[in-house]
Amino acid sequence: MRYVLANFIKRDKLVLLLKTCIGASAVMLYEGIRVTNILSLAIFTGSYCLFFRRNSLETWRVKKISSLVAGIIWVLTYLHGTQVLNSYEISGLRKATAYIVMAVGLFLVIERIIEIIYSYSAILIIGERKERLDFKPWKIYVIILACWTPFFLWNFPGCVNSDSTTQVLQALGIYPYSNHHPVLQTWIIKGVFHVVSLYSDSYNLAIATFVIIQCLALAAIYTYVLQTIRNAGVSKAIFCIALAYYCIAPFNVMMSINMWKDTFFSGAMALMVTALWRIYCEDNLIDLFLLYLGGIIVCMYRNNGWYAFLVTLPFMIIFLWKKKKKACFILIMVFVTVITIRGWVFKIVDVAEPNIMESLAVPMQQISSVVANNGDIDEGSRELLMSVVELDKIESAYNPHEADWVKNIIVSEGNTGIITSKKNEFLRLWVKLGLKNPGLYLQAFVNQTEGFYTPDIQRWQYIEGVWDTDMPIYTTPLLPQPICKALKWYTGEWWYDIPILGLIKSIGFWVWILFIAFGLCLIKKEYKAASLFLPVLICWGTILLATPAYAEFRYAYSIFTTLPVLLVSSLYSRGNK
Repeated sequence: MRYVLANFIKRDKLVLLLKTCIGASAVMLYEGIRVTNILSLAIFTGSYCLFFRRNSLETWRVKKISSLVAGIIWVLTYLHGTQVLNSYEISGLRKATAYIVMAVGLFLVIERIIEIIYSYSAILIIGERKERLDFKPWKIYVIILACWTPFFLWNFPGCVNSDSTTQVLQALGIYPYSNHHPVLQTWIIKGVFHVVSLYSDSYNLAIATFVIIQCLALAAIYTYVLQTIRNAGVSKAIFCIALAYYCIAPFNVMMSINMWKDTFFSGAMALMVTALWRIYCEDNLIDLFLLYLGGIIVCMYRNNGWYAFLVTLPFMIIFLWKKKKKACFILIMVFVTVITIRGWVFKIVDVAEPNIMESLAVPMQQISSVVANNGDIDEGSRELLMSVVELDKIESAYNPHEADWVKNIIVSEGNTGIITSKKNEFLRLWVKLGLKNPGLYLQAFVNQTEGFYTPDIQRWQYIEGVWDTDMPIYTTPLLPQPICKALKWYTGEWWYDIPILGLIKSIGFWVWILFIAFGLCLIKKEYKAASLFLPVLICWGTILLATPAYAEFRYAYSIFTTLPVLLVSSLYSRGNK
């Protein structure tokens, strides 16, 4: 018996050492750290501590969910890792071994970290508290607007880019309506310009009026979100952190004055998710109306918002049908209203559908990668591609991280109608080239999407002032120059040069956190809370299928606006009303 026990202990230590070595090696391969680097010692020590003590998870079900969440994050991590290994000057057996070590080691490390998080999740559960936060909604609203106002005055009349000016031209009737930009927002811009024109011819004043309306609406939404968080029984510290997040986080401040469709879409997503959570607990007429309003905007402002609503709708109906039939009626009304507007109304006002190339960014990049890297293309496929664009132009224009370069050439050639009329042929072409060039397809996919799931891949977040335009719209700061310089410094990159704090703007990091929080809802069997994550995660998933840029912050901004309410809902105690 003593011999068997001693043998078991030795075997256990051997497994620990093996996991430590594989985990440390995977992290070093992923980060490009050589074994001679002094950091290798710290990584090996950290890996040993990670695997040294096992936290026993309560049930097999909890273990399965933690493994499932770990598997999702592992796939997202390993996608980027494959491209890291491609940059190494190794081949043959060494490269195959590196792929295996990275795959196994990353999964072991990620699964272990998630096990630890779930093991201690009970400590983080938000429950009933004796302290009561006496914070009136109007105070929250005033604080948010007061924090945003100096940045608006610095960037007066607001932050305006090329998409915004295109919508203005559509609103003025100079350009025809196109659903590439949300027609609902274009109509609002048209109404604002019409009212302002009764008193002034200033385009700056009209833009400023629209931005002010946007800020007032967003501040009301975030007040509603913060009031919901307060009612969940969070501590004063957590509430103040959430308040500061909406008030002074640079991306929230600057996005509030950016005249982008993504700004209000993301605010509406937070409104819809928060209203749905409140209705799950106890509905009233205000929450029902806000659910309807948020749902309409989410569906109308972005096509992927419409897709996310459609996928989430059956789950919401299932959870609400038994006791909340009014809410079910509201959700059905959202569906009917959007179908009516997108179909009948758009047809009456002659709204054009977006160019087909807008939804084919990732497949187009994969085919372009094969062309640009001299991949395997048969003669028939070459001829079909040549009917749309000259292949030499693709080779010169191809950018691994941005699809607009190739898209603009195809659109300028005026041959997008060929793709529309021969959809099936081009679909077969895409599949055929993928089977012949799987490595180039994977590389193109990762290059085009990695910023949406890799924490260390980041890009600019927002614009300042007015982009170049022929329209009479100019940046006219209304504050003294020293104050403007201070505000510009505040919204600069210094925030993100500080360890840990730099992760605040990382899309990939918060995607990981959302999946972990989603798994926590499943562990607690809080399926209603889990359903709140679905619209956001589905929107994120659609980005991976059609994003024209590898880390476009505004596309994923809805993650950041819904983040506080989703995290609180995942940690919410069932016993707390």
